[in-house]
Amino acid sequence: MLAVRYFGLYLILIKDSAPVKKFKPLIGFALVVAVITVGFVQVTQWLVLLFGALFTAAYVNNKWPIWQELFGRRDRKLFQSLLATYGVETTIVFALYWLGRGTAGLL
Repeated sequence: MLAVRYFGLYLILIKDSAPVKKFKPLIGFALVVAVITVGFVQVTQWLVLLFGALFTAAYVNNKWPIWQELFGRRDRKLFQSLLATYGVETTIVFALYWLGRGTAGLL
C-alpha cells in the first residue's frame, strides 16, 4: 500500500503486487453486486452518491499511472477530471441501483 498526502487528505493506493492483482476484479465485482443489492432491498437513494465516490476511487486506483501525472501537477485540471469521473461513475451506479430496484419490483 502507498499513502499519498494531497491537500490534507491521504489517498491510499494499492500497488500492483501479485496477490493484489488477483483480487482487483473481485473487489470490482463486489462493488457492482453491492449496488444492485442495495437497490434490490430498496435502501435510500442517497447511498448512490457514496457508491459513486467508491467507484471513482476504484477507477482512479485502477488507472493510477494515468492519474499520477494529474496528482503531481496539482492544478485545476485535476479537480475537473475528478468531478467529471465522479459524474460518470455516479451515473453508472445510479443505473445499477435502479436495475436492482426494478428487479425487486418485478418479484
